[in-house]
Amino acid sequence: IAVGAAVRQVHPEGQIGVGIHATDLHWGHYVLAAAAGHYDFVCGHWYSFVNAEKSPLEAVAAGENYRLLDEMLRMNALLRRYNPGRDVCQYDTEWSLHSNAAGTVAGTPQNGNIVGALHRAVRLIYYLREDIVRGASAWEMFSSPAKSRWNALGLLAPDADRQAAIYWVHRCVNEQVGDWAVAIDGTTPYYAPPAEAGDASRGPHAGPLVPLVAMRDEAGSFLTVIAANVSSGRTVPCTLRLEGFVASSAEGVRLSQDDVSAHPLLARKADLVTPFAARLESGTRVRCEIPPRSAVFLRLKK
Repeated sequence: IAVGAAVRQVHPEGQIGVGIHATDLHWGHYVLAAAAGHYDFVCGHWYSFVNAEKSPLEAVAAGENYRLLDEMLRMNALLRRYNPGRDVCQYDTEWSLHSNAAGTVAGTPQNGNIVGALHRAVRLIYYLREDIVRGASAWEMFSSPAKSRWNALGLLAPDADRQAAIYWVHRCVNEQVGDWAVAIDGTTPYYAPPAEAGDASRGPHAGPLVPLVAMRDEAGSFLTVIAANVSSGRTVPCTLRLEGFVASSAEGVRLSQDDVSAHPLLARKADLVTPFAARLESGTRVRCEIPPRSAVFLRLKK
């Protein structure tokens, strides 16, 4: 409260943020209630600590995200309750798949290979589509030289010959992001966690097996589609019917790996990133097949 007042005294339009532990009653809910009216955004570090070796890919990449996203929506409701009439939002400034299943977080390959990439892709799809957060980055940008050949968390490593799988998912999202999310309506296969997966507060939640976001640029000259098939073995056919937009071309890339225990740093870009083909029918219908363990990035141009 004191810092916010001091900042606004010299910079009335300044934005004041507070870092919290989202599930902690003291360094979370108490801080939000006590400082209500004195902050403009909240950072909650929505990590997933699921066992990424023993849990199915569907639970790690989809079910865990749906549990966390539900908690984030509850947090947004709490922010509105504590700050009536004010536009208080969340920025997710630090998050990742953060499993220590192999003994250490940095040494668990699933954090940084296709498993971690799909976990991030699903989270970013919902961030872009549902206005859950105002902005998001992730942990961590750089890997130290000592970790360059095994760190599963760094997006950028000082190893000039190799790149991380999670680097490519962030790069592809940023390359394909549009100015506006487009309304979508349709169906997808569903993920439902088994009964023994934990209670509703700690276990994975049910949700789409192939979440998708569609976006367009300000001028309406292109549409982009990002979809993630988190199934461990099921190819899912996809049909997109376009309304108010006639496409003349469709091109894309696919991020995919067969080995869910693969090293997080790639020997070649082509070990993860390959061209993705989609069939354009009459300009208003697109058909493709989304392979298991993959995220696809499709751009449709007028």
